[in-house]
Amino acid sequence: MLQISKTTSLDVMYRDYAKSGAQLALVVALIAGSVLLLSAAGIHALMSFTVTQRRREIGIRTALGAPAHGILTSVLARATRQLSVGVALGLVVAVAGDVLSGGELMNGTAPLPRPRDRRVHSSSSGSSRPPDRHDAASVSNRQRRCRRSSHFRRHTAG
Repeated sequence: MLQISKTTSLDVMYRDYAKSGAQLALVVALIAGSVLLLSAAGIHALMSFTVTQRRREIGIRTALGAPAHGILTSVLARATRQLSVGVALGLVVAVAGDVLSGGELMNGTAPLPRPRDRRVHSSSSGSSRPPDRHDAASVSNRQRRCRRSSHFRRHTAG
């Protein structure tokens, strides 16, 4: 005789699934908030350091009658350049890490377009054709994406 145990209704299963999604969203929001808070603290420290280093220059410029707007613009322009260099270096490192890992960091969704596989297959007639969807590399890529998505579902559902 077949015994069924631990049965749950579809509504309960859906509620549990939605609850786990909400918990994941909360964790992501908390991490993003802490990243923003730490970034703001870093920017504040950078600005404070810049103004402290240029205190004498700022005092002399003020004493000579430079407008406050001009002094503020020079301080902010320098900080903006430093932040831009930091962001650019961070993007280069992130994209390089993704390329070196074979697209595993961003699950194959790279922010920059990658050249497609342009292998040439020759048939007996000598004509060339692009690889079809049943090509071995395409099949293995589909299998890897499928495994990755099933791995994701398995670890986020419970």
